[in-house]
Amino acid sequence: MSALAWLGRLGSVGLALAMVLGMASEPVGDLLRPYLGVVVVALLVLAFMRTEPSMLGSHFKKPKLIILVLIWNSVLMPMLTIVLVQALSIETTSSGLYLALVLQAVASPLMSAPAYAALLGLNATLVLASLIASTLITPITASLFVAALELEIALSPVEFGIRLCGMLGLSAGVGFGLRRLMGAARVERRQQEINGINLIILYLFCAAAMGSVPAAFMEDPGHVLMLTGISFVVFIALGGLTILAFRWAGADTAMALAILGSLRNLALMLSAVGTVGLPETTWLYFAVSQAPIYLGPLLVERVIMRKSA
Repeated sequence: MSALAWLGRLGSVGLALAMVLGMASEPVGDLLRPYLGVVVVALLVLAFMRTEPSMLGSHFKKPKLIILVLIWNSVLMPMLTIVLVQALSIETTSSGLYLALVLQAVASPLMSAPAYAALLGLNATLVLASLIASTLITPITASLFVAALELEIALSPVEFGIRLCGMLGLSAGVGFGLRRLMGAARVERRQQEINGINLIILYLFCAAAMGSVPAAFMEDPGHVLMLTGISFVVFIALGGLTILAFRWAGADTAMALAILGSLRNLALMLSAVGTVGLPETTWLYFAVSQAPIYLGPLLVERVIMRKSA
């Protein structure tokens, strides 16, 4: 328990370390890659476990902000991203990168977003409520975007929706069940230990997603660095636009929603699309796009500290 608490106190520094260690763990990544879905569910279980259900319900009883977040994340922000990608003629220069960016734009927020918000001391309950709403509507919006863009992939809204609902339902049942079993008071006392467990699971995810990056870098460093730079630009742009869009709701709320906007669940989208026939660049972009996810909280934390000062 002491070791877990120590890990939990590392906060955003621990996320960066998890990324570095994950990239250095290619054998571990090879073993875990088929079980990415299990890792994602484990992260969401922790998010539900540390959430007070009554607080979650309060956001849905007054859904104005949730609806606005839903429109922004699932409709407006994907439209802006796609327009910009097409304006830059990325489709003609790299079809693999174009596919990755489009899927990232129409994806639901990352299921670990509430955990990141909690690690940074932001409103994790609001992020979780918005995450649930955005995830439930993604099968519809993503399929519409894919059809409108005539991408050569097959997405089944029914199957995708059932899979997402099943993951959410399982995670919520286990998470709230563990909270009830442990007791809310004990969960609150063990926040640091839970953060430590969360960091371990994030490391496992990073190993599965990024374990192959060093080998790709040795083969073509320029290509890997270019894709990494693009992923950071996308991460910062999505977060920055979200802050501007919700600045009226207050600085803390805007920062929490920026976490939600920046963290896009590209892994889930690729899983839904299928692995057969996808360009190598699409997979490599997914791998390096984990870098801003793991390093981003350090930047956000500095912004919050500066704002507080």
